[in-house]
Amino acid sequence: MINKDKFYEILATGREDDKWDFKENLSIDNKQKFYNVLKDMLAFANSDGGYLVLGVKDKTHELVGVENEIDEAELSQKIESSLNTIIDFKLLYFEDNLNEEIKKFGLLEVKSASRLFYSPKTYSSEKGVIIESEAVYVRRGTRSIKATIEQLNQIITRVHKISSYNFTPKEQEIIKANKESAYTEYKVFHNYLNGNFEFTAMNFGDKIKELCFYQSKLNKLEVAKWLGFEEDKINDYFDGLAFPTLEHILRASKYFDVPLAFFFKASYMGRGPIWDEALVNFSIIQHVVQKNELFTMDLGPFFSNVLWDMAKNICLFVEWMGTDYNDYLKARESTDIFTIKPKAFELYDYLSDMSREEVIDFKDSLSVQHYKIIEKVYQKEDRTWLPEEHFLFSLVGFGKELVCRLINESIKSIEITDGSIEVKYHFIEEIKAKKINGREYKEKDLKLVIHEERV
Repeated sequence: MINKDKFYEILATGREDDKWDFKENLSIDNKQKFYNVLKDMLAFANSDGGYLVLGVKDKTHELVGVENEIDEAELSQKIESSLNTIIDFKLLYFEDNLNEEIKKFGLLEVKSASRLFYSPKTYSSEKGVIIESEAVYVRRGTRSIKATIEQLNQIITRVHKISSYNFTPKEQEIIKANKESAYTEYKVFHNYLNGNFEFTAMNFGDKIKELCFYQSKLNKLEVAKWLGFEEDKINDYFDGLAFPTLEHILRASKYFDVPLAFFFKASYMGRGPIWDEALVNFSIIQHVVQKNELFTMDLGPFFSNVLWDMAKNICLFVEWMGTDYNDYLKARESTDIFTIKPKAFELYDYLSDMSREEVIDFKDSLSVQHYKIIEKVYQKEDRTWLPEEHFLFSLVGFGKELVCRLINESIKSIEITDGSIEVKYHFIEEIKAKKINGREYKEKDLKLVIHEERV
């Protein structure tokens, strides 16, 4: 139900959620803003509904009020002309007293869809593509992203349950295309980084296609002859419909110059997990304080957990480097109970006894010291993945020398206590200690030398 009470009920949660999004204003004249709203509405419709809470700052959740009221019928017409279909929504505006000033707020409710919603066209701004044509968007956390295989299956199940709707041939093609696109993400995060693998005809076919793409200059027919595939089953082997013989696997191992074990464990881009590289393995393990604890641990999940944690903290640090200290001060001094600080603002708390000029100078010095870390974090405006996910995906494609450098320049130590892992990072510890250290990376022995400069 859409009303004033629902607005304040959402605001009172004090958190962001996959069921609502905070926005200062709606706009149908500014293309970039309208396309972002349209993307959110597509995602909410596919994700069992949701709300756009208007007149609220996105990051701080500060109540600021709506500048311009949008006519519901005009917005509906704009959406219909963009999608060639109608999204079921309700839009409410109301006025309230805020710090002895009358402000206008709004709430837009997007109803759960009884079919699949997507855009027939690609919509872009000067900053890049915002909505891809025929991409299925859903909500995850605070983002509108392209659906995973699991989320596509959930949409299909929900639509079948609430109506007798039958997907059209075109929609079935779109679902298939989106599942194939989502499979790459699934392989990286479910299989590659988590070490999950089962030897099947499908996985063998995927590995052969990976090896052909990244290693071989021969076409499919030439590779098939080298591997001994029967002429009438060549496509079946590549598509995972025919189970390989031992001879096929032995030939593939010799032809592509990969160990036999490659075909029986998770891989991506023609290579095993990052930590299978001896030097990457060494770079992580050398930071473990209690190395004897590793004898009792499953090292696959250990390496994966360390890399996930490293990605999250690097992205947190880079986000903090991009924040404005004045915004932090406003959020800290605000008496509005609904003002919520972004997580990255927490790093400023360690610098509370420094002046504004000292904080800005300190951040500038850190940006110089940690330039390689900052340089490699994905910073595109319109992300469909979480920042740490994209960083990990990029890490898979980096050369092992760069991966080792990022690990050594980021991680200070890894503590293991009763199987619990705590990773400490140079950039976080330097913020806590308010220290600017000099550093020198020794490429010869893959080590970072710290020179304490000043406090």
